[in-house]
Amino acid sequence: MIIGATKETFPDERRVAITPQSVQKLIKLGYEVVVESGCGVDANFPNTQYEDAGAKVLRDAGEVISQSDILLKVVAPTKNEIGSLKSGSTLISFFWPAQNKSELELVSEKKITTLAMD
Repeated sequence: MIIGATKETFPDERRVAITPQSVQKLIKLGYEVVVESGCGVDANFPNTQYEDAGAKVLRDAGEVISQSDILLKVVAPTKNEIGSLKSGSTLISFFWPAQNKSELELVSEKKITTLAMD
């Protein structure tokens, strides 16, 4: 099972959905972890910290999304990101389902389990 996290693209968003410490814990539980290059830079986590923790650093969000069985995000995904998720995968993020009805329909159509952190 592969858990992935991408760099947040929402303006001024500095949080990251996974830290190097979290990566270590997930790997100990038997998961593989992939992150987008630069995903933690704004939160002061360079790629080397993720690599040292055992994550694979991939060059772009598309690679991360297409490989992930579970995708972690802070801000709700875009329609393009949802479209790239594997059918049957899991998404964990702030989602605001009542405010994002079209995105909710998309995840439902693709049978993506969505855990809204809000």
